[in-house]
Amino acid sequence: MSYCLNPDCRRPQNLDNAKFCQTCGSKLLLRGHYRAIKPIGQGGFGRTFLAIDEDKPSKPRCVIKQFSPQTYGGGNVQKAVELFDQEAVRLDELGKHPFIPELLAYFQQDGHHYLMQEFIDGQNLGQILETQGNFSEPQIWDLLSRILPMLEFIHSRQVIHRDIKPENIIRHTDQQYYLVDFGAAKLATATALLQTGTKIGTPEYVAPEQLKGKAEYASDLYSLGVTCIHLLTGVSPFDLFDINEDKWVWRQYLGNRSVSGALSRVLDKLIESALNRRYQSVVEVLKDLNMLPRAAPPAGSQGAQSVPAQPRGVNLPPTTQPWKGRLTLRGHTRDVMAATFSPDGKTIASGSNDGSIKLWRSQDGTELMTLDSLNDRGWLRRLLFTSPIYAVAFSPDGQTIAGGTNGVKLWQTRTGQPASTPSLQTGLVYAVAFSPSGDTLATGGADGAVRLWQWQEGLEIRTLIPTNAPEPRSPVQIYPSNGVNMLGFSADGEILVSCSTRGFVSGGVVVNTRTVHLWRVKSGQLALSMTVYDTPINFVAFNGDGLIFASDVSDTVSRERGVKLWRLGDGREIGSLRGHTSAVNAIGLSPDWQTIITCHSDRTLQTWHRP
Repeated sequence: MSYCLNPDCRRPQNLDNAKFCQTCGSKLLLRGHYRAIKPIGQGGFGRTFLAIDEDKPSKPRCVIKQFSPQTYGGGNVQKAVELFDQEAVRLDELGKHPFIPELLAYFQQDGHHYLMQEFIDGQNLGQILETQGNFSEPQIWDLLSRILPMLEFIHSRQVIHRDIKPENIIRHTDQQYYLVDFGAAKLATATALLQTGTKIGTPEYVAPEQLKGKAEYASDLYSLGVTCIHLLTGVSPFDLFDINEDKWVWRQYLGNRSVSGALSRVLDKLIESALNRRYQSVVEVLKDLNMLPRAAPPAGSQGAQSVPAQPRGVNLPPTTQPWKGRLTLRGHTRDVMAATFSPDGKTIASGSNDGSIKLWRSQDGTELMTLDSLNDRGWLRRLLFTSPIYAVAFSPDGQTIAGGTNGVKLWQTRTGQPASTPSLQTGLVYAVAFSPSGDTLATGGADGAVRLWQWQEGLEIRTLIPTNAPEPRSPVQIYPSNGVNMLGFSADGEILVSCSTRGFVSGGVVVNTRTVHLWRVKSGQLALSMTVYDTPINFVAFNGDGLIFASDVSDTVSRERGVKLWRLGDGREIGSLRGHTSAVNAIGLSPDWQTIITCHSDRTLQTWHRP
């Protein structure tokens, strides 16, 4: 079935392979391969169609947005044309985010403007509210935890969405949320924020300052808060605000349900009419969300905070006793940046800023070998070309070791010679991990992307872009800490965990965030995302309970450095290491989870054993 895009015709065609409308003779294929098959929406200045791309064998679905300036009258046509053009520009900039639709094409044909974008298979929140009823508190927590990182992403690109509402948030069939419709989005440069602009947005959800043409980043937060109270109550926002009392009365429409004080405080601050009393940035909201208790998800919930099927691994129960230090390994000439155990636990590999990887016997700390691709070169070439080793990983058979440096380097562990494999990546690589099967290598680095490789052939399988990543392949990073700095596979190889750091300015202060992502390896879909503020994460791995993290901490009284192990979900501490004399750059765990090795800025490594 095809659908004619001529506004004067709009007839469906029964011939799937027809190139011209049987009624009016108009072309049915846009650019020769996009075919409209079903109208799915219509607004004041255009229509939206479900379409297929006939150029590809799988005939994937996509969305056609059509705008016909000559068809519509009124004085706002020129402004509408500008907004349509603007949406294409914004999608091109923001579509690299995994949960913002990708722009596929933008062009004119037969006097009409067309925008082609990725199709999101799901329902918008307005449809879900209508068919499934009011949202529960856990669903609102879930929504906030997913949408806020997206807003932080677009705000960091100096873009204000300006039309956050239930209809512009789509829940995919895999339960992930997508933010759509950037037609009203505005580039928020310093100059633009000082100017009064056009009043754009949906009146029910628009912040007071935006109604006056002065949209701010906080205006999007206001609209998100109004969206949440609408979903909680099922009542139009117009009815949730008492004009006579000049205040929101949304609690009166909850019926016999209640909302926790934690969520109430967050929502009330999101929907403050006075701009100076409202949250000013996404960072402020996320900090409160991390500090406040979460409502438990309902039974059988498939929300964002539900971790995929528990990976197989060794259980690490809580303990009040600190782990005991045993060995100190010395030999590197600069900071030690990474360490890992071989699959059999008998060997430790460490990487340093001195450009070498050293192998040690884990039982007694004896140095076994130094892996260095510049070993056969003179001292001057070593001085000029040595690159720090930021990450190390053994292949599952223990025969190959990968080092993250300026690119990825691979060595044969038996001979210490470089492996004869194709070059995998350029640029700084901060994290490497082999899949349990050994056929896939994951890498992450300064460009903020996670890449999966068939490493023996040098073929890239897929690129994953975390929600807090800097622009992929950007040649310049404002903050050196930006990028993916930890990776790990679950024992069954179905889930990949990544941890990335991003620094940015909020209110004149540099804020460093660490975001942990869980990816489904086969599909590349994001299963979970969690952002942590002001807490360094030095290690992340799977165990029998899901995920554990390690953080380098300092006692404010004794000033003694240490490491805390804690668990995702309940945040419960499950162990500690005390007595460090210098900063901990990284941590490695033995396969039986009985030994930890810590990497230090004083050029040493230390091993620790469970009490």
